[in-house]
Amino acid sequence: MSTITSRISDSFEGAQGDSVYKLDNGQVWQQSNYFYKYKYSYRPRVRIDSSGSRGVMHVDGFDREIHVQRLK
Repeated sequence: MSTITSRISDSFEGAQGDSVYKLDNGQVWQQSNYFYKYKYSYRPRVRIDSSGSRGVMHVDGFDREIHVQRLK
């Protein structure tokens, strides 16, 4: 298990079911558990606890974890 810390490269608008998140470190992650919750934030910090290409993303100010899969 490894931990990745970065920022969302642009606006964060919560979880839309299959949202794609581009990070400042160049990585791209996609939501892998379906749920919808709106929360706007500009360039929030994120922490991803990952194991291979899958992980759990924690976004500053968002009260729910997001299961993600790495695309890039």
